[in-house]
Amino acid sequence: MSKETIAPHIIQRRLMRINRLHRCAIDSKVSKAGLPRSQHMMLMHLNRRDFKVSQKELADHFEISPAAVAVTLKKLESDGYIEKAASKDDSRFNEIAITEKGRSVVEFSHKVFSETDEKTFEGISDEERILLLKILDKVEINLKSILGKEE
Repeated sequence: MSKETIAPHIIQRRLMRINRLHRCAIDSKVSKAGLPRSQHMMLMHLNRRDFKVSQKELADHFEISPAAVAVTLKKLESDGYIEKAASKDDSRFNEIAITEKGRSVVEFSHKVFSETDEKTFEGISDEERILLLKILDKVEINLKSILGKEE
């Protein structure tokens, strides 16, 4: 019996396609919240953080310009999803609070993420999930090694 060899690029393309499909599934449901993707991503990031934030930090995180961050924050503020105030301690930072309207989008989004993830792995046993996670851990270690980022 011969061993079948699968070229790594075939697996990599499949991973990329799965990632794209997952993002599309999430985006199609989250779009019902009424926010463009960039604003939604910024709101979700701000929700995970409870700190004073600079536009530069946000720009670095999202790999966009500080001006694009300013536009996105201004739109989130004008639409009532966040409240922004200059920090009393450091003028380089804004204190950003998510409003009730913003929290409702965050809660809706968390529900969408959870439901989509459950549906994504439906019919896959715990043993298969564990094996998949172990394989992905090895792939991540290999990629970090390529980048010179040891854990």
